[in-house]
Amino acid sequence: MPTVKEFAVLSALNGCSTEGLRKLDDQIVEILLAAVNTATETNLVRCDDIALLRVAGNSTIPLLQPAARESLKRVIEQKNKPLKLIHAYRTIAQQFVLRQWKINGKCRITAARNPGTSDHERAIAIDIDSDQLDTFKQALENNHWHWAGDNDPGHFSFVGNGVSPKVIVEGVRSFQILWNRNHPEDPIDEDGIFGDTQTGARLLRSPVEGFQIV
Repeated sequence: MPTVKEFAVLSALNGCSTEGLRKLDDQIVEILLAAVNTATETNLVRCDDIALLRVAGNSTIPLLQPAARESLKRVIEQKNKPLKLIHAYRTIAQQFVLRQWKINGKCRITAARNPGTSDHERAIAIDIDSDQLDTFKQALENNHWHWAGDNDPGHFSFVGNGVSPKVIVEGVRSFQILWNRNHPEDPIDEDGIFGDTQTGARLLRSPVEGFQIV
């Protein structure tokens, strides 16, 4: 069973997709949703139920913060055309792999922040097909989405009101919890902060097929 470290290398040679992380991603998301969606607040919702939104593939996790989802829904309604969603929320595992591709000059990745700092991990960023920029760019900007520019032409970050800071912290913490449940002999801090020494080192060793205990 390959680890995340091995996957980052092999996937760059075979299609450049994070789809192979999906089982590990699903485990992280399961813990995350329980943390950020409670009886008193909802901070992460599905967006694949928006009419005319087309999810690109199995590497896409169609989750956004509610304010970002509603804004994206308005954009699509205003244009009344299909929008292909390549990325929305990303787990710490996905972000790590994309960052490795960027560092090593693989997969034509032009921009990828360090894990624990990305707007995708905040669930307030989307990547769309750059071929759709002419159709959607102005409408997205009119609805509080900031365009990343020519260096990352398909990337937009939601800059409107109603964004929770909890999602990115709990996303990192969700992996830390998952690791500790499966490795009580090698616990790490559950502080929601990504660091190379503790969280990064364990992420490298994590199985892409997921852990036994969730």
